[in-house]
Parts: sequence; structure tokens; C-alpha cells
Amino acid sequence: MTIEESADDIKFTVSTLDTFSSDPFNEGGNFGMQAFGLNIEDDFLAGPGNTFDVDNIEFLSSGPEWKVTSRSLSQFGHFDVVLAGKGDSRLDELVFLITGIDGDNISTYAAPSSEGPDAGGWFAAHVAGFTIGETNITSAWFAGGDGSVPPNEIPQIPVPAAFWLFVSGLLGLVSITRRKRQV
Repeated sequence: MTIEESADDIKFTVSTLDTFSSDPFNEGGNFGMQAFGLNIEDDFLAGPGNTFDVDNIEFLSSGPEWKVTSRSLSQFGHFDVVLAGKGDSRLDELVFLITGIDGDNISTYAAPSSEGPDAGGWFAAHVAGFTIGETNITSAWFAGGDGSVPPNEIPQIPVPAAFWLFVSGLLGLVSITRRKRQV
């Protein structure tokens, strides 16, 4: 993810990682992001005249129709701004602007999520349309940003270690089941 600040707007470019196109992952025919969420600093919204609504989002990505809401994103908690594709609408790269808000900057959109067991991330994304080896896993949720890195230097969101441990265990079980069937 990259975030660029200009005089009039903040540009977000969110891309899926190359990890999804290498073993043990297999991209399906409808691979991509299905949802992305971010938050707005409470102090900024509390300021005089500072408001935010769907008209402040300008989509630059071409493709399927996306909507803007406010909702929970899996275990990562509630997000103020959620951009989501309808049905099977997915994108490899989501590019959008936040425009028309005086006094905002990159830090304005680096606030922790709330109300979830793993709440606290600045951003969350739902990626779908892939498989892992011979499992039935076709989608996953990812989150990132915890306040330890300045928002203008946010790295790509890594796949959590627990996810890799789960996948390796699942692949081991599939292997054992296959060997038992061959005997």
C-alpha cells in the first residue's frame, strides 16, 4: 500500500502481494481484494467543520462497482470507511482519492480500529479468489498498522505467521490422508 499526499487530496493505492501468485497459492479466475477499510482520527473529526461522507471518495480503479460504508471487517474490528465490491467484484489494485476535506493529511487516516478481538490495525483488507494447495481455503482477511511506523512509511501488509503455520499443518494433514488412502 502506498499513500500520497497532495495539496487537495490523499491518494491510496492498495495492491495484493505477489505471494498470492506463488506456491502454495493459486490465483483463481476471480482473484483480488473484495474489501478494504481505514479509519479517521477522532481528533480530526471533532474539529470544527470537519466532516466525511461518501462524496469524499473518488475511485480511480477501473472495473466493477464498489460502494463505501462503515462496518466491521472480520475479527479486525470496526472501520470508519470501508470500500467494498458487490458480489464477485474484486480488484488486484484498488486506487482511490479522499478529496474535498480541508486540513487532512496522511496521519488523519491512520487511526486504530475498534470493537474486535484483533482490533487496533489502521487498515484491513479481504482478499478472495485463491486456493492454498489442495485445501478449500479461498479467502482471507489481513490487517496492518499499529502506530509504531509513521503512516507515510507503512510497509506492505505481511501474511501473519499463524496463517503460515495453519497452512503447513493443513497441507501435512492432506498428505497423511493421501498416504492412508494409497495403502
